[in-house]
Amino acid sequence: ECRVMTSDALFTYTLKNGIHHITALHGTGQAVESILEHAGSLFVDVPMSETVRILIDFHLVRTPPLSEWLMPILAFFQGPETGHPSRVAYIYSRAARGSILSTFLSIQRFLPQRVTLRFFSDADETQAWEWLQAGLNR
Repeated sequence: ECRVMTSDALFTYTLKNGIHHITALHGTGQAVESILEHAGSLFVDVPMSETVRILIDFHLVRTPPLSEWLMPILAFFQGPETGHPSRVAYIYSRAARGSILSTFLSIQRFLPQRVTLRFFSDADETQAWEWLQAGLNR
């Protein structure tokens, strides 16, 4: 199965082998909100026992400042529509490594236990896909 979609040039979306791949085309708070809105729709009609796997890819653009996306992403993962277990891989450009790692430490403690979030540099994209695929065939 493979579906491809572009939303108002803010991001692209592909579904491949059970993994939802969202690539940001702009590093803005508006892009983050649009991505989260689309990601919320991915949980609809999925059994609550099924893990939703999402790859969020910001390696093409700068990651927006933490102030523009911290609260929306925390609200997203704590909301009722995303009550499923989920694995989320976030790909960032190597140039953003320092700020991404400090951000990761800031948000990881606020995420519900059912959400597993890992950060990967663009050099480690293959590892991100492998991590997301782990356990798919169980």
